[in-house]
Amino acid sequence: MPINLLYEKRCKVVHSQQEMDAIDIPDEFICPLTLEIFSDPLISKHGHNFERRAILEWLAEGSSECPLTRKPLSPSMLIPNVQMRLKVKKWQEENKMEASTNGLEARDKTEDFKLVFSTTDPDGHRLNSRLLLVIG
Repeated sequence: MPINLLYEKRCKVVHSQQEMDAIDIPDEFICPLTLEIFSDPLISKHGHNFERRAILEWLAEGSSECPLTRKPLSPSMLIPNVQMRLKVKKWQEENKMEASTNGLEARDKTEDFKLVFSTTDPDGHRLNSRLLLVIG
């Protein structure tokens, strides 16, 4: 399936099985890695938002560049985007969306911590310290 069609499909949310009308989700609320609504967005120094778990997995798998720009990226270049999180929450409230109907899950930091401690890097302690700061 072409990525555009996949993206368009993921950008629609149905409130219930009975309700067939879909709501258009603003593009800025969609993670470019997961194609899902942000629940815990991080913003890079390049100005791109990513879902926390997705970008940390991307970096832990050995990539050292932004998946969008291919510019250098490390955990220390990511900070929580509280403003985006609040915008998404407000939009969800205005559209009477619930976490169970829009695909969002409660954030479980356990997986993030496992990811941090399984990271293998010559400077592992420094990298892990930065990842722990990013995880919160």
